Amino acid sequence: MRYGRENYSSGAMRHAITIERRTLAGAIPGSAEPQLTYQTIMTSRAAIETSRSSPSHGVNTDDSSTHKITIRYSSIEFDTRDRVRDVRGNLYTIDGVENVNQFNDLLVLSCTKRGPETTEANQ
Repeated sequence: MRYGRENYSSGAMRHAITIERRTLAGAIPGSAEPQLTYQTIMTSRAAIETSRSSPSHGVNTDDSSTHKITIRYSSIEFDTRDRVRDVRGNLYTIDGVENVNQFNDLLVLSCTKRGPETTEANQ
């Protein structure tokens, strides 16, 4: 830690992730129902940690987030409407975004794991 800043080594950020945004595509021909797709808005390396409030740790708190995902700061805007996908295909909904100490150095995403990519993130 230097001058109040957390320091993450490149080895700690060993997970490849993408941040995806839901977009509205045209309806399938013959159907009136709009089709929702996800578009990658950012790719990054990340440190993924299981939160203490995770059910796997047996601790119940008001925070429903199961994982903390730390990435380097990016000026690309994203928020809780977007989702995270790791290299194994696991999906995470974003519960919150924190700019650590407002230093524009690290972003911590509080996320809830939703399962493999075959599961919709908004379920």
